[in-house]
Amino acid sequence: MKTILVTGATGNVGREVVREILRLGYGARAAVLERDLVDVEGAPAVHFNFRSPAEWPAVLAGVDSLFLMRPPEMADVDATLVPFLQAARAAGVRHISFLSLIGVDKNKRIPHYAVEQALRASGIDFTFVRPGFFMQNANSAYRDDIRFRDQIIVPAGRGKLAFIDVRDIGAVAAKTLCEQGHAGAVYSITGARALNFFELAEVIGTTVGRPIRYTNPSSEAFRTHQLSTGAAADYVEVMQGIYFPVRLGVAGGVTDDFSRLMGRPPITIEQYAADYAAHWSVPSPEERAAYAARLAAVPPVARRSLRQRLAGRFGGGNTGMGRIGA
Repeated sequence: MKTILVTGATGNVGREVVREILRLGYGARAAVLERDLVDVEGAPAVHFNFRSPAEWPAVLAGVDSLFLMRPPEMADVDATLVPFLQAARAAGVRHISFLSLIGVDKNKRIPHYAVEQALRASGIDFTFVRPGFFMQNANSAYRDDIRFRDQIIVPAGRGKLAFIDVRDIGAVAAKTLCEQGHAGAVYSITGARALNFFELAEVIGTTVGRPIRYTNPSSEAFRTHQLSTGAAADYVEVMQGIYFPVRLGVAGGVTDDFSRLMGRPPITIEQYAADYAAHWSVPSPEERAAYAARLAAVPPVARRSLRQRLAGRFGGGNTGMGRIGA
């Protein structure tokens, strides 16, 4: 039976890819960081770390195809993912489906662009799945702000996005891995309509029965907020780069790639919110106290000079973007 390795298998998308591969009747191997994890959605788990090349041969043994997801904190592609791609080719991997990002060809500062270029040069057949923003960001990256502050805090301005559900992304990725005919293909998949973060806040607020407000922060205010919650600086700067085209209003395009591939419409934002409403429940006093204690343990965020802010915005920061982009 064909064996498909799924990196990031415990994440929002990876778990859905595993589930869908198994549903289609193929063999999945779940690559995970947790050493004590036995399986993911019924697929056997194997310990894997992009920074531990000695472990790669065992992980890649017998693998025909691979779902590749770049860890969010990993910005230096040349030092991490490129050696892994070389090892995958040497191990006999014939096809890689990469979870990229819609519009990556127009935003070359972000690491996804460098990964795509590395795959094109790898000698391995590839498929690029370029989704829009995940609906599930609202129950993961935005969850604490929604629960504890009744706010969404991202620097997207009034820009619109055609959010897509990770269940739909997983379905597309699994299809490209289990079927023939997707080598060299690029699929830009979105939801059926675009909405801005004011509208997203309204959908979630209507679902949970309390007002949720989008604060529309500047990029620098977003950085300060994220760092004050304990987020890593490299991660925050990558996120600033990703939200930049959204703020410019150039990221709200809607495509029909999903419905064309899958023969059905994508999941709506209203259906998503109804399915995930429990993630935004009102926190208990104990949860609020624990959250406050966690924030209190984060070191104060130093103010940046104008020069530092401009350097971070245009690629002179410490994210590795200078080695990635145009």
